[in-house]
Amino acid sequence: MTSTFTLEDSEHNTSYPVSGENALDRQVDPPAVSTISHYHGKTSPAKELHEATSKLYRSVFGDSLDWKQAVDTVVDDGQVESSSPRPVVLRKDNKEDAVELQSVAVFVEALWDEKKSNQYIFRLYRDLPYPGVSYLSKRSRGALLRRFANPPNRRWVDARRYLGLIEDMVAAKLPVSRSLWSSAIHLAGRASGKVCKRDLVRSIGLWQQMEHVAGVKSDGVVFNILFDIAIKAGQFTVADRLMEEMAKREIAFTRPGKVSKMYYYGMQQDADGIRQTFDAFVSSGEIVDTVVLNCLIVSFLRAGETKTAEQLYHRMMQAQNTVELDLEQRLQHGPSLTSEFIVYRKKTRKLNRLLQVSASLKDQLPEHHRALQEAFPMIPDTRTFHILLAHHAYRSGNLHAFMSVISDMEKTFSIPPRGMIYLLLFDGFAYNGRKRKGWTAERLWNAWRAYLRALYESKNRFNDRFHFRTAKLVWENPLGNSAALLAAQTPTLPRKPMGLYTPLPSGRSEAKTTSEEHQQEQVDESNEASKEDFEELSANDGTTEFDDDIDTDELFSFRGRDQHAEDGELEGLERQIENGVFLGRRMIIIILRAFGACCGPKEVMEVWLHIERLWQPKRRKALDVMAVKEELEKQINKGSRRH
Repeated sequence: MTSTFTLEDSEHNTSYPVSGENALDRQVDPPAVSTISHYHGKTSPAKELHEATSKLYRSVFGDSLDWKQAVDTVVDDGQVESSSPRPVVLRKDNKEDAVELQSVAVFVEALWDEKKSNQYIFRLYRDLPYPGVSYLSKRSRGALLRRFANPPNRRWVDARRYLGLIEDMVAAKLPVSRSLWSSAIHLAGRASGKVCKRDLVRSIGLWQQMEHVAGVKSDGVVFNILFDIAIKAGQFTVADRLMEEMAKREIAFTRPGKVSKMYYYGMQQDADGIRQTFDAFVSSGEIVDTVVLNCLIVSFLRAGETKTAEQLYHRMMQAQNTVELDLEQRLQHGPSLTSEFIVYRKKTRKLNRLLQVSASLKDQLPEHHRALQEAFPMIPDTRTFHILLAHHAYRSGNLHAFMSVISDMEKTFSIPPRGMIYLLLFDGFAYNGRKRKGWTAERLWNAWRAYLRALYESKNRFNDRFHFRTAKLVWENPLGNSAALLAAQTPTLPRKPMGLYTPLPSGRSEAKTTSEEHQQEQVDESNEASKEDFEELSANDGTTEFDDDIDTDELFSFRGRDQHAEDGELEGLERQIENGVFLGRRMIIIILRAFGACCGPKEVMEVWLHIERLWQPKRRKALDVMAVKEELEKQINKGSRRH
């Protein structure tokens, strides 16, 4: 085994070679479908992978080892296609876009415009005669499908659009590639937030349609996706049958599937299974990075081996202290400490593909493989800290351990991701108030005041973003001594509703560049998404189930089950303001639950009056306001009964 670090499990006397980095915190990536932009000879996914592999190997091996030999090895092994020029013979397709139809002409023109949103493109697509894909050329169909196969935000409304396109392709009896089918299966199972049995059923149905109707056979990627959905839905019998089917077809798990298998044993509370799967993972030549270590931590926590998980985390922090001394030499592929979700997800997907093709180096170029493994330091990323914070907020209820993780984050980040910390902190108070030691009303009030200061600071930076007034971002620990000392300095809130309302990105700026019909489509979609989410929230029991699912879609937004249109709008604000804190429906509900758990109805109402002036319900969606008001009433009634 080639590794630079060995983690000793004192309880089981088993050593684990681990040396990691990060970048992908996904057990199962969506299939590699390139995103469409203006199609002026866009680089193919195979060539992009070849170039990225060359760049990685060149940066790792330098002059000490022949990086070109390593690239040639994975090319010869069939893992990466060569990027050398070769004639490409395309099947003749004489069909052209039916531009004689005005709706088709308008649609095709918009399709190739990068500035047009997927929502707007789909609005135009629905104006085409049914089935719309049959009126498009092969090139336009490919652009359309690839564009919708990998949406920026994985919401159910995005999944519905893509699944609708696949249905149209089947209805028009047009061929769909396995990669595009895989994207459909993935979106069908993973676009609803919390994965449920119905999501698995939907994915299985698409899989059967792919194989039995379209005649497209599954590969390892398809089984990885199905297996991941099955275990996240808690359907372990289905997961077992999928593994049996893979064995029957002689299909092996790829790298993401191997990582998912560790999590599977964690869900089964089988610690030995986790260890055996990890040993097999290393033996197969896979590179251990921070994502794999994150999966190990989650899996051991699920299996009840808290001590083992904490030991692994502490080893990662020790390695972090060493790496800090040599920051200039850290790879650009190193662990992601960004607070922006889209950047994180893009980076992690890319690294997953690079590491997946590198496993064959172990047998053919062991020295190169060893050097590559050593290039990835075993240090934490943003997801690592989220795992530990969530564990202490939802399971252990250990406030001092929660504070210790924040302290570790202060040593790692210049400014820790505040949105993540505040959400998990308030959720911790909601879960543990009056139940576990330390989660007191006094600490909650201090955290609330610190949160208000962060809100005002983010609002000011948002207003100054087009000017040269760039105030330095300052971190304030909501559980530290400074929070209590600054309590008296909390800004006085205005009586008039002009507080922290921030125009959302889809407002005036977009209105200038979109038609009235487009704006109406935005309203319709937002209402539709909010309705879906409200129904899901109403079906909940009033608490948020602890979800340590290793899926990066919850990494930065942390909205889990409460995904809706407002999330995308807030993410737009967060991309404009580095590490900004903004008040949304999800956060308001959690804050009300926190004060309902730790305080009485009077305090809940006091906090709500503050929130009301800041949030300005009259400017918000009716369904969002309804959800918040229902939670407010629930917490006040609960407090009245208690008092």
